Amino acid sequence: MDPALLLDTLEARMTAVAQALEHLTSGGNPAAEIENVRAQLLEILQLVERDPGINAAADDLYSCARAYAAAEADEPGVMGRRKRLLTEAYSRLWHRLGMAHLGSDGARTAPE
Repeated sequence: MDPALLLDTLEARMTAVAQALEHLTSGGNPAAEIENVRAQLLEILQLVERDPGINAAADDLYSCARAYAAAEADEPGVMGRRKRLLTEAYSRLWHRLGMAHLGSDGARTAPE
């Protein structure tokens, strides 16, 4: 895959994840948004070479999204903490994707 196209595709998938998270935190349908996050993360993982750091960051983001959806809104401070954890997990995934390098064939490879 062309490196520019790969980067554009990754950016589009991450934007879709951000939108799903925004819908989740603003009162959208939790089940639908969690499924959307899961689908986008699977797409992202298919686009990149296996990398334990990226896999862990994607798993962490998915776990945070599920925890946010499962939290009771009336628990004091829980929603604020979970939203912060969700934002941090999203940032970590972006960071890990940014640390991966593009190979000469356009495939993403883990940093050496």
